[in-house]
Amino acid sequence: MRRRWIASAALFVLAATLSCSRDPLFKAGTYTISGSVKLRGFHVDRNGDFAGTRIVGDADGLPVELLYGKQVLARTTTVDGLYRFDGVRPGGYNVRVRIIPGIEWVTSDIVVVTRDVAVRDTLMPTSIGSMLPVPNPFVDTMQVYFAVDDTTQAKVALLDGSARPLRTFFDHVIVPAVYRVDLVLPHLPAVGAPTYYWVTYAAGEDVRTQLLIREPAATAVASSHRAARAGKTSEASPFEALVRRLRREKAFLVR
Repeated sequence: MRRRWIASAALFVLAATLSCSRDPLFKAGTYTISGSVKLRGFHVDRNGDFAGTRIVGDADGLPVELLYGKQVLARTTTVDGLYRFDGVRPGGYNVRVRIIPGIEWVTSDIVVVTRDVAVRDTLMPTSIGSMLPVPNPFVDTMQVYFAVDDTTQAKVALLDGSARPLRTFFDHVIVPAVYRVDLVLPHLPAVGAPTYYWVTYAAGEDVRTQLLIREPAATAVASSHRAARAGKTSEASPFEALVRRLRREKAFLVR
């Protein structure tokens, strides 16, 4: 009796396995996940006035990660704003762009079953937090302003467009005040220098970043004219509170 029961159970498992193997949901193979990344930054004129939003859809070199849960399975970078992961097995995934810990953007769940997946959830790394870059776009020099409300250990750094560190402006305790860092870039290598940079502020859970746009002089002049026209936009300025404070307080230069 026992042997007949075991034989019946084995036949049942075999039949279920064969049935699943015919089900396309369990089709073996590897596939691709592809999608797009757009950058969102802000134009600021030389007077520190907000002059509109800029969307960049063709940026190269942005770091993109393929996640399985919390595990990073693969890394790539964008080409013309697009990314692609090959050799992906069926399963559930997410895609992430991270500038620094605490500043990242993640897609909704991506399920790979029996075909390649083109992700409709566009990642959009965006300038966040109160830091004012003047001017933006810039040619070689700019000033970045920010305010601190409590005594804190803070780090302000410059990253290239691929989120690789280029320079730390400071990393120490600062007291409540308005601060300014001066950014001068002619000393950076001219060959292969990225068009886009990130300036970041990190003090515990207070993390901020601004997308900096570096352009050749002629292009920057044209951008300034566009920004002046865009200054009439009805968009609300993300810098209004900081600008009001700058009008009341002197900004301390930090090196």
